[in-house]
Amino acid sequence: MKRALLGVAVLLCALSWGAAARAALPVCGASSTPSVQLTSQIDEASGVSESVLEDHLAAALRARGFELCRGGFSAGPQLAALHVAIIVDAAGQARATFDLGDALTNKRVDRTLRLTEFPTDARALAVASSADELLRASWAELTLVEAPPPTKPPPVEVLRAVRVSTRLVPTREPVSAELSVEGSFVAQRYRTALGARVRAAYWATPHLGLFLAPNVSTGLRRSAPHGSVGLDGMGIEGGLSYGLTPIERPLGAAVEGGLSVLRLSFLATPAANGSAHSFTDWSLMGGARLRGWWGTRVVRATLSLGAAYGLRPSRAYDGVRIVTANQGAGIETFAGLGLFF
Repeated sequence: MKRALLGVAVLLCALSWGAAARAALPVCGASSTPSVQLTSQIDEASGVSESVLEDHLAAALRARGFELCRGGFSAGPQLAALHVAIIVDAAGQARATFDLGDALTNKRVDRTLRLTEFPTDARALAVASSADELLRASWAELTLVEAPPPTKPPPVEVLRAVRVSTRLVPTREPVSAELSVEGSFVAQRYRTALGARVRAAYWATPHLGLFLAPNVSTGLRRSAPHGSVGLDGMGIEGGLSYGLTPIERPLGAAVEGGLSVLRLSFLATPAANGSAHSFTDWSLMGGARLRGWWGTRVVRATLSLGAAYGLRPSRAYDGVRIVTANQGAGIETFAGLGLFF
């Protein structure tokens, strides 16, 4: 009987010693292992055991090459200071708050976790997992190109933890080009024309683009005392676009300006018993317009409205009277459908 009691006493002492050993964390700075300092405040009513929480968090950090410690900082590769407070409010709702002081990125991060949603025996694990995640989320800043430099070179264990924990979110390639087919209408003092163009654009940035637009047009015939003249054109326009909204947006607008080189054909038809002479000429036309688009990311309707000006006039006369010409100011509009990619 005495031997049995003695055996039970020894077993209980061993179990008590083992529990104490599990709960005792190393003093911060006692080793060269990169460490995270833990302080905690736990309400017993939460059902979370401090020693179990330490075991879970220490195991999570150990797997990544870190050490969980308590006590004051001393000379050593300290990574962060983490304070965990677990409280239960008057309504019986348990929650954990984390206050992280990140020594590498020189910032403080906090988070709150509702524990009422977890079974009591799973709360310590939930808190430990959340703390581990918070550390890695804070260190993810080290991968940003424009982030401030770290206060000291990050240990290789930190860089490895960030690399294996970071996932790239799949994104679509930004819109950088468009190809549109558009109808056109131009009205000047001596010329009214309908036409079409194919517009190809390259967007160097979401707000700045270059475009080329081969075009053709047919002018409405204009009458004179000795006949009539039609003015057809063929040419190409090049210019710049500035996006008032980024080109990636399915609904947006841009202002643009361009210069067109045109080959003009004056098609003369004489009146009865008259004579006429058809000829070709070249001309320059400048344009400035507001251009809008709307639709999906890929297929969009386009509409442009602006002003045009004949920079190198070209005219057809009936005697001294101008019948038709590409000269002076006018309005122009384009409408069509485009592919954006």
